Amino acid sequence: MGQRAGLRSAELDGSLCVIGGRTPRQSTIPGYSDIWSDAWRSDDLGETWSQILANGDDTSWSGRAYFQTVVQDGEMLMIGGQDYRLVENPTDLS
Repeated sequence: MGQRAGLRSAELDGSLCVIGGRTPRQSTIPGYSDIWSDAWRSDDLGETWSQILANGDDTSWSGRAYFQTVVQDGEMLMIGGQDYRLVENPTDLS
């Protein structure tokens, strides 16, 4: 897990968990980033980490950053977020 912005963390079953986020790329395009959909867990307050969900895993959510997390009944829930997809402007100004 490298440097990231917009990731979220939560305490789950006595462990620290971090998920998602983005790694900005050098670009003139605002928001151009690698977007993550992975999850990591630490049982020793961040000294060591184990990956519990791989980026792009078919069983995970789509990559995103700046979302919210809530822990309820032993599960971590993800709400909202940004995926930074580049979408062509449908307006034809020619």
